[in-house]
Amino acid sequence: MKSLLFLTAVFAGALTAAGCGGVLDRQWRLSFPESPESWSVLPGEPSWHIEWLSPDGVWAQAEKRPGDDPALDLSETWSAPVIAWPYIPGTPLQRGSLKPAGAIHPHDVQGGHLRLSWQGGVEALLYREMSRQERGDTYRGPQYFDWPRFRSLFAEPDTEPDTEEDSQDTLLDQEIRSDPWDADWKSAAEKIVKSGFDRRRIKLKEKKEIAVPAPIGPWFSASPFAPELAFGKGDVPVFPLGREIDIWFSAEGILKADEESWIFLPW
Repeated sequence: MKSLLFLTAVFAGALTAAGCGGVLDRQWRLSFPESPESWSVLPGEPSWHIEWLSPDGVWAQAEKRPGDDPALDLSETWSAPVIAWPYIPGTPLQRGSLKPAGAIHPHDVQGGHLRLSWQGGVEALLYREMSRQERGDTYRGPQYFDWPRFRSLFAEPDTEPDTEEDSQDTLLDQEIRSDPWDADWKSAAEKIVKSGFDRRRIKLKEKKEIAVPAPIGPWFSASPFAPELAFGKGDVPVFPLGREIDIWFSAEGILKADEESWIFLPW
């Protein structure tokens, strides 16, 4: 698995050796994913804060407001991530509150556009985390990672593998496939860059079920993959919370909470 997920290093090295000259680039229009049904309770149409790796290797930023159609300069020489953070201007739901959509160029090019997806947001953020790690082995950088192969690990298998050894190269744990944002991607990035890829290094964040005296909701997670939380009249809502602040939102407002504290902010 380690060699397979960095196999693209061979081809990237071949391009360099062939003398491709300077970095090639072109502009790409973005295709955004369908909004989650939960967004129907949000008090307004989202804007997007977009981050991407430019052809000169520097992270660039842009804003997309309703009606905008931004075009990004992306390298044609190596893979490059695009991360798009949705937010609602003028509300507590600011940049970074909701989980991002994203894409890895050129793997997500479709019909002349770069197609962003919610799954692509996980991959693009992992790319960024890997790029922030110090590495002695040049070919363990994210530009050489086999992103299509990594993406295939989230697919539901046709049949369950017979043994743990058989499953190592075929799928991630069910909990992570159900909601990839429950995984600790910063820790995973450190381990991938340091020691190579092994799916068993991708671990769930530790969380506890904690009662919070907030409105009964229903509540929706910042992750587009997570199911809603519904409670009955008179119930005290219970949320899965850990050491990091999680965001939940409802028709009444948003909840920012970790395992030790919380705050409810009405719209």
